[in-house]
Amino acid sequence: MFSIYSCTKDADIQDISKQQEKLLEGKMYVAIQDNILDGHWSDWNYEVIFEEKGTDKIYPVKIDDSQIEKYISKSGMSVRLEAEFHENVLVPIALEYTEAEDINTRAPGNGNGGNGGNGGGPASLLMVMVSDTASTPNCTAVEMEEQLIGANNPLSTANLYTESSRGKFTIGSVTTVDVNITSITCSLGSLRSSVNPMLTTQGFSLNSYDYIMYVTAPLCSYGGVATINGNSFHNAYCTWPVVSAHELGHCLGFHHSGKWLEDGSMSYYGDQSCVMGVVHREINALHRMGKGWVGNKNIKSVNSSGTFSIVPLEIDKTNNKQILTVDVGMINFNRPEQYYLSYRAPMGPFDEGLSLNVVNKLNIHTWVGEIGEITRFLIALDVGETYTDLENGVEFTNNGIQNEEMSVTVTFL
Repeated sequence: MFSIYSCTKDADIQDISKQQEKLLEGKMYVAIQDNILDGHWSDWNYEVIFEEKGTDKIYPVKIDDSQIEKYISKSGMSVRLEAEFHENVLVPIALEYTEAEDINTRAPGNGNGGNGGNGGGPASLLMVMVSDTASTPNCTAVEMEEQLIGANNPLSTANLYTESSRGKFTIGSVTTVDVNITSITCSLGSLRSSVNPMLTTQGFSLNSYDYIMYVTAPLCSYGGVATINGNSFHNAYCTWPVVSAHELGHCLGFHHSGKWLEDGSMSYYGDQSCVMGVVHREINALHRMGKGWVGNKNIKSVNSSGTFSIVPLEIDKTNNKQILTVDVGMINFNRPEQYYLSYRAPMGPFDEGLSLNVVNKLNIHTWVGEIGEITRFLIALDVGETYTDLENGVEFTNNGIQNEEMSVTVTFL
């Protein structure tokens, strides 16, 4: 089924002289920029890029900010795009999504490995160490390979995803190349446009890699940027191992792991149980569920009051339940969301250091239930604690843990 959107132009683009109108085919991506302020992760921004079919040309796309969530949910899909060119920037007039396949089950790149985290062979990664006339990356290629797939590094990015996906996704190989360009720009689209032709000239077949990571000096206001459901990301803070893992998560389709704040707002990086909250921990229950890394046999939909048992998310090959889903019809940010109940234990090289705020407690999240959407950590209940939602008529209680099984009571009020 095709979806056709008409796109309004921002007021600030109207004064730019229109060059031409054109009908294009290709893929539209939203790239998420993970910003840094005073040495800390702060907020996120985005850029939208269009990859033209058959030419490998990359164009920046100007869209209305109010439409970004719609574009994120479709990021990586094939489109036919009617657009105006304004100084090499595309301003959409209308677009038609033409890709019938599910973006959650296809490989994000065109390589043979990875299968987008859905059980294919190990993914291949091309790591491009990018220098310009004034800078070189802060890390060596050897240091980055150790960070990504080091055999003696239990905290490697490959191990994080092997643990989180239960072996359904990992990095198998890393190929490294050095590239020198005139000037590094803080835009993934511009970086790709500058670097990729040079890689092709050097004989690299870019379509044979599942992912391409560009590593630069920390010149940008962001630590990293990556295409949602795409195959490319920019690591601008290579000395922080969490950056590679976090940006690769965006390529796999994960948005951020946020946290509800007491005033009803949200911290986009607030979930301290997940690498998509920018801590070096395994993926949270909701993102795993969205990718199919937690099987249906381990998920229970709760529709009536009762007491249920769940085991830690870190345990693999179990027939016990690990996630309880509770749909009470609530609406957050104008979207329907459900409750998701799970339990994290200090197991494995990543989660043994879990925050005491979440470990061995009943973790309660809300989520719209689709890959590519932000997950929201609400609260973690200690033994004997209860969370009550009077507005939606539901209550959750952590009754205690015995033999790695947590007893949870769900009460519909």
